[in-house]
Amino acid sequence: MAPVTRRDLIDLGFSPGEVLGLASFLVRNARERGLEPEEIRPRLQALLENPEDHLEDPCFGSLAKALQAGKKPGGRAGGP
Repeated sequence: MAPVTRRDLIDLGFSPGEVLGLASFLVRNARERGLEPEEIRPRLQALLENPEDHLEDPCFGSLAKALQAGKKPGGRAGGP
């Protein structure tokens, strides 16, 4: 399967901005740790739907925290 690209991340629902950059960075790290794209995509989709359920994820916990912070009043989850 093809690698997870920034376009894939946007298609999943990530907004352009800091969170997209973090997601892209963490996807590269996950690939280096041996995760395959077919494992990464569903994890990211689940994380987008319920970030609070993924705060302890060893690969994407920091992304879950960033998304959760963006949902609080005054928080930012991506774009300008």
